[in-house]
Amino acid sequence: MVEAAGGLLVPLARAALSLDQMDPADRAPSRAIVTNLDLADRLRLPVVLVARAGLGTLNHCALSVDALERRGLETVAVVLNRCVPDDDPSVATNARWVSELTGARVLGPGPFVADARVRPAALAHLVAPFIE
Repeated sequence: MVEAAGGLLVPLARAALSLDQMDPADRAPSRAIVTNLDLADRLRLPVVLVARAGLGTLNHCALSVDALERRGLETVAVVLNRCVPDDDPSVATNARWVSELTGARVLGPGPFVADARVRPAALAHLVAPFIE
């Protein structure tokens, strides 16, 4: 299992381009940005997408799953994560909408757990289907 943070298009590094990818000779060579999506593509591992449970997640999940599909990567599931103690009204229906919009299996939303020491145990049931 590999964990990335911040989203699929978050930059990880800059990589020098090969000669056939460089800009014209009259400009300095470009450097490509390598993202979490590029890492997932290179590793060719199935992806579990973690997204916030609240407002904004429909667009985020739909765009992220689309980006994964364009690379031919499997989205095993979308895990909706509560990041704040109080839910906004969208939390009640977001799991259904994410499933309908993406076709992905949706897990959660899990409970909000403020205490980092107890968070793994409290959220274990969400990841249990992936542990053999």
